[in-house]
Amino acid sequence: PEQRSHPSLGESVAGLNLYASLIAGPGRYTFASGTSGGAFIITATRPSAEELDNLPTTTRNALLYARAKEKLIESNTSLECVELNLDGTLTEQSCSIEQFHRYVIREVALLVSAADDSAAEAAEVRSLFAEDLPKALLPVLRQIRDLQTALDCRRLWTGLEAFAGTFCDEMAPLLARSSLQLLALAAAASMGITLQYKAWRHLHDNKLLTMEIQRFRKMYRIFQARLEALEHEKELKRLQEQAQLHEDATLEAQIMNNGGGEEVEFAALGLF
Repeated sequence: PEQRSHPSLGESVAGLNLYASLIAGPGRYTFASGTSGGAFIITATRPSAEELDNLPTTTRNALLYARAKEKLIESNTSLECVELNLDGTLTEQSCSIEQFHRYVIREVALLVSAADDSAAEAAEVRSLFAEDLPKALLPVLRQIRDLQTALDCRRLWTGLEAFAGTFCDEMAPLLARSSLQLLALAAAASMGITLQYKAWRHLHDNKLLTMEIQRFRKMYRIFQARLEALEHEKELKRLQEQAQLHEDATLEAQIMNNGGGEEVEFAALGLF
C-alpha cells in the first residue's frame, strides 16, 4: 500500500495510499486493501453507479479505475499462470496478483539460469571450434590437395577455358545468326499464311454469294410462276362471270319479248 522504490527500476512505485489521496485530496477516499486515507472505503463494488452520478468527471473516472483495481486485487482468477513441465507440456491455471508476482519472479529466475547455462555451453563450444575443428579438418584438406595435384586440374582448367572461348567466340554468334534467320522465316511464313487465308476467304465469300444469288433467282422464278397462275385463275374467273352475266342478260331479253304470261310461268317454274 505504501510508496516504495524499486531497486531494478531506479524509481519509486506509487502505492494505494498515495493514489487514494490523489483522487480528490487527502482524507477523502481509502482503498480496502490500503492502510490509510479517508472515510469512504473503495471496494470491488463501491462506489456504486448512484454514488458516481453527482461527481466531477475526473473524480468519477479515477474512482472507476480505483474500483477496478480493488476488484483485481481481490480476485483470484484474473491472471493466468502457465507452468512449463519437464515433459514439455503446459499447465494453465488462474491465479491472484500475489501468485502472479511469485510466478513472474520464478520464471525470471529460470530464464536467468538458462541464459547462464547457455553462455557457459557457448564458451565450451567456442574452444572446441577454435582448437579441435582445425585439427579434425586438416587431414581432409590435405587429402583434397593431394587429389587436386594427382588429377592435374590445371590441364582441365586449360581445356575448360578453351571450350569456353570456342563457345563464346564461334558458337554463340552462329547460334545468334541462326536464331535471327529462323525468326525471319517465321515472319515470312506468318505473312504467307495471312495472305493465303485472305485469298481463301475472298473466294469462299464469292462462292457463297453466287450460291445465294442463284437461290434467290430460283425462288423468284417460283414466285413469278405462282403469280402468273393466280393472274390466270383470276382472268378465267372474270371471263366466267362475264359469260354468266351475258347469258343472264340474253335470257332476260327473251323473257321480255315473250310477254308477261310467260314471265309468270317462268317465275312459277323458278326460272326467273
